[in-house]
Amino acid sequence: MYNINIANTRNRRLVSQKGNISIFEYNREVVSDLDKAESIYYASQTETRKRQASFGVDQYNSVIGRAGALQWSAGQIQIASNYSEISDYAKQMLGDADAARSAAKHLYQGNGLIMFDATYNNLIIEDVGMWNGMVINDKNFYACNATVGVSTIARKGADSRVMEGVFDTCLVGSGLVVIQSQYPREELIEVMLNNDELKVDGDYVVARSQSLSYTVERATNAPEDAERFVNVYRGVGKVLLAPL
Repeated sequence: MYNINIANTRNRRLVSQKGNISIFEYNREVVSDLDKAESIYYASQTETRKRQASFGVDQYNSVIGRAGALQWSAGQIQIASNYSEISDYAKQMLGDADAARSAAKHLYQGNGLIMFDATYNNLIIEDVGMWNGMVINDKNFYACNATVGVSTIARKGADSRVMEGVFDTCLVGSGLVVIQSQYPREELIEVMLNNDELKVDGDYVVARSQSLSYTVERATNAPEDAERFVNVYRGVGKVLLAPL
């Protein structure tokens, strides 16, 4: 049996909790490394703070996390590396070809608690079941419940050509996911589409419904803008946009 003190302290506070997930934020970093002192000081002055998430694991709650992102675990936790299993529902939603390209993730099972690495990004808890499938940039995936089907798909640019080295993570089914964002959830702009379209000039999309069609199109028909493109989302679903 273990006993862990990760409740609120002078420098750490619980800022969000849902299901088996807790998000902590550090008011400041307390270190004795003089080489880091200056950067830590300026980070504190701009309210740039580290955050990290813990997940409770039991017979009902297994967790999928990015490989190498675990900081520590307590209890009887088994780790399966190179996890690539995906649910039948996910295969139905994505198709066998996309489902086969599952990213290297780790599966955590057993009974205990796991804490993932801290990040300066905001950590947002989202219910995948409310999205009709969720698509995020692969680098923004943090961890999720194992009831969620996880697949990595190559992003396509203009003329449906695959963008080399750019991948998205597609999440389907039911369960909670933690995603990383430069902005807190309350600052993000949520756009609901009902058989309509959204055009975004730039990489502002934090998350989108998998039910939306996604294409990259020329911004105008004018010759001088022939090489200017926008991201276009059509159909029924929602999009989270960064404000800046």
